[in-house]
Formats: sequence, C-alpha cells, structure tokens
Amino acid sequence: MSENETVALPERSAATGRLVLEVDPATLVVEAADRERALAATPDDGADAIPVTVVVWRSDGGQLVVRAGARRVLEAVAAGEQSLRAEVQTVTVTGMELLEVAPELLVIGLNTRRTVSSDERFVSDVADRGVQQPIGVRLDDFGRLVVRTGQRRALAALEAKLSRVAVVVTPGRVDEDKEGTIARVIEQLAENEHRAGLPETDEVAATLELVGLGLSGARIAKLRHLPRRRVAATIAVGQCDAAAAALGDGVLDLMRAQVLTEFADDEAAVERLLAAAARSAGSFDHVAQRLRDDRELMRRREAKAAELAAQGVPLAEDPDDALRLDALRATPEAKRYSGLTAEAHAKCPGHAFKFGYEDTVVYVCTDFRTYGHAMSDAPDGEVVAAGAGPLSDAQRAERRVTRENNLAMASASRLRLAWIQRFLRGSKP
Repeated sequence: MSENETVALPERSAATGRLVLEVDPATLVVEAADRERALAATPDDGADAIPVTVVVWRSDGGQLVVRAGARRVLEAVAAGEQSLRAEVQTVTVTGMELLEVAPELLVIGLNTRRTVSSDERFVSDVADRGVQQPIGVRLDDFGRLVVRTGQRRALAALEAKLSRVAVVVTPGRVDEDKEGTIARVIEQLAENEHRAGLPETDEVAATLELVGLGLSGARIAKLRHLPRRRVAATIAVGQCDAAAAALGDGVLDLMRAQVLTEFADDEAAVERLLAAAARSAGSFDHVAQRLRDDRELMRRREAKAAELAAQGVPLAEDPDDALRLDALRATPEAKRYSGLTAEAHAKCPGHAFKFGYEDTVVYVCTDFRTYGHAMSDAPDGEVVAAGAGPLSDAQRAERRVTRENNLAMASASRLRLAWIQRFLRGSKP
C-alpha cells in the first residue's frame, strides 16, 4: 500500500452504531416463520411512510439472517433490486446486543406501568450522569427499537435531552400472541416489584462517608438532587447516637429521627419523644411540637425576665397568690374599680410581675394586704371582696391544669396550621 492510499473505514449507522453493509437482498436468509408472516401481513394505512431498517445477524455458517425488515427484503428480491442497505446486529452468546442510540429513536411499547409521572429529581440525575442501566428493547418488523423495560429511563432521557442512551436489544418479537403477552407482563411486573429501596440507615452511613471524604452537605444535596433539609437531617441523625439507634430499630423514620437531635442534650425530652413514637407518629409530632414550643417559650420568658429585672421588677415567686394590678385599687378608701397602674405601683415593695398566656407580662402586687391596697371590687373601706380568700390546693391545681391545657392547645394549633400550609402547597402532609 502506498503512502497516499487510505483505508476505507466500514460505514456505521449514525443512529445505532451498527456496521452497515450494502448487500444483495437475494443473499439474505429470511426464516420461514418470518417469511410467512411478512407475506400474510396487510399494512395499516400510512405504514409505507415508516422508514424500514433492515437488520441482519451473522449465523454460525456466515449467512446473513434477517432479524427485522423481512417484508422489505422480500419486496426488494421481488423487484429484482441488486443492492440493499442492512445493519448488522452483533449478537452475543445470550442473544442480546448492546447499543448506544439517540433516545428519540426509541418507541415506547406496551407496559404494565400505565401512568408515568415526571420525576424532577430523577430527570436531573439522568441529565448529570446519564442512564445508568441499559433500557431493554426489541426490534419490530420495521427495525425500530421498541422499549420493553425501562420506559421511565427512556422518557427521562428524552426530557433530559441526552444525545445517547444504552439499550439492550433482546431476542423475541414485539407483536405478541397470548403466551408472549403473559411473558411480557410477568417480566415488567418482576422488574418493578423485585426492587429494594435503600434503607435510610444505609443512606445515613453513605452520607457520613461522603462527609468524611470532604463533601459538604450543600455539595451532597446538589449531587444527589435532594433538598438540603433532607441531607442536613441525614448528617444530624448519623452524628447523634439516640437518633441513629431509633432509626436503626425502626422506631422512627429519618425525618422524625432528626427531631431527636434537637433534644440530644435533654434526656427526659428524648424519653418523652420515644414513648410518644411507640403510640403513634401523630403523637410523636404533637409531643415534638410541644417540646419545641416549651423551649422557645422558656427562652422568651427568660429574656423578658432579665429585661424587667434590669428595671428593678422581679418575677413573683408565687404567681397564684400575687394579685393582678387591674384587680386592685390603691387603698381601701380609693374609689371602687378605680384600678391600679404599673406606673402608680412601681414604688410599692410588692411590685412584681408574673407571666400570663405564654410570655405576656402581667404586673402584680405580691402582698396587697401588707402594702395597703384593696381588691378593686371590695366594699368601700374594705380590703377584701366578699367571699375572697387564699386559694385552696384544689384551686391551685385547677389553675395549673388550665395553663397546661392552654399551652397544649397552642402547640396543637401550630402543628395543624403547618399541616394545612403544606397541604395547600401540594407538599406531602
């Protein structure tokens, strides 16, 4: 061969990558069953407009056996055509062929999954990493690739605008008799049924491994196409013994196990949460909300108490005995129901405050009798109203129950409001 001579590379199909040959149609072998079916077939209206790809495979004897496009081959032979383009299928020992094709070439065939919804996270992952598992297809009589298994992957590849996807061409016909339909349905059911999702405990372990390799939570969320909140919860659970144990034991799911991490420093709160989880998920959610509210309420009350203490106003030690200023008058001789303001009472040794509903400040006098005040509704010249007296233990207990019920109702209302908001946004309640 001279320096100026070039070697002609074999032509390959731009669509499938298969070797393309120009062959004499008379040399192609059409098996008897395919010949009979092709001759008996009556094409539907418009069928002639469908481009036919003749696909052949090389038998052990070296013959080119028609795999798809039998009718086109028979028509070419009948018309005396001397040349026909055919794609050569590379058949493995299993009878399968692996190709990389444009997803636009795939035809969605019959499938047991009747409804396919677009999964934004799945499509994003396919856009980033491609289709990781080859799509199962079969050839129809026109040489088209008809999807048999993996229609979600095929549709996601289209939505992600991939240029190529891997497909496995499996032997068998696309058009089905009764036995073929049974085999397809069972195959498609098995592909979807015999899949095990990743346990959340394994997700936690894998996420911690990524963190150990130097990935941030934000980076992991981006690579996995997950909300950052999910990844943050996964990391938090993995780093909290109580939460990881509850998840591993199946007591809590990941997002509820993450709630335990909020109270990892409060053993009593963790015990309350685990006891609630043993009753129901709803009970767990209510107890968690109440614990959060109690913490927040304590924070606000402590801040308010510190602010008032700096102004010289202490917190009443016994709020049940400390009477509200709006229920007092300055002296027994003062006009009934004249009231007593915080400003007017500020110099009284009994001037203090207690908390009303949540962190509402209520100014009180710790011992109105000693400091010369009178009940607002007491008779003229009297200190105490008729029938008034110190609270009994039962009355004190009743007040405590009332305060507790009010706080519980507030927590439940917040939880229900959050549920309604998620529902209206279309999020999972």
